[in-house]
Amino acid sequence: MSDNNFSRRKFLAGAAAVGAVGAMGVGSLSSCASGGSETGSTGVWTPRELNLPPLLDIAPEGKELKAGVIGCGGRGSGAAFNFLDAGPGLSIVAIGDVFQDRVDDLKTKLKDRKNVEVPEENCFVGFDAFEKVIDAGVDVII
Repeated sequence: MSDNNFSRRKFLAGAAAVGAVGAMGVGSLSSCASGGSETGSTGVWTPRELNLPPLLDIAPEGKELKAGVIGCGGRGSGAAFNFLDAGPGLSIVAIGDVFQDRVDDLKTKLKDRKNVEVPEENCFVGFDAFEKVIDAGVDVII
């Protein structure tokens, strides 16, 4: 049986060598790529060349979108405010959660911060709240 003196120092030296060889290999392979004029020097297509639509800062005006929020905790309420900030013609008409206090908290925050009044008949609590939000006549679920 041979004596195996493999230390951390030897391991780190070997790992560094493998990393350096890998980096040189990737560099040499990318230098072999054709430098066509269509993609520029980086080899990456621009959004215009890919015929992608422009990204807008806010949603364009159009038909009003009515949203329902399922889950009124931190993530759901944050998404609700992001939705309202995304553009004109957006409203939240139904909210639902398993816990009453979360529904009440989001309803209060929407009224205070965005002047959005969610009708009491569209505030649902319980394990079936998600079904009731979906059936409340919403266009979008958050």
